[in-house]
Amino acid sequence: MVTGLHGVVLNKKGNKMTIPDTVYAPINKIKANPFNERKHTVDIHPLAQNMRKKGFWGTLLAREVKGGYEIAFGERRLKAAKMAGFKELP
Repeated sequence: MVTGLHGVVLNKKGNKMTIPDTVYAPINKIKANPFNERKHTVDIHPLAQNMRKKGFWGTLLAREVKGGYEIAFGERRLKAAKMAGFKELP
């Protein structure tokens, strides 16, 4: 897991956006992005089992929206973490 991540990314228009520090959010407040290009995900059961054994590692990038957060990337990890029973994610 990466904490204290700082950096700059470019949005679709080429404008710079700052990456903030890690925020821990309740998993039920993190929603899938309706514009995700990946319509069919592979079997995430092995990933969920691995998370149960070793914990969550990696990062999710989400933007704050009304009532919670919306995933920019990391949707497979989000689904697997829900399946593994996590209550909060970075």
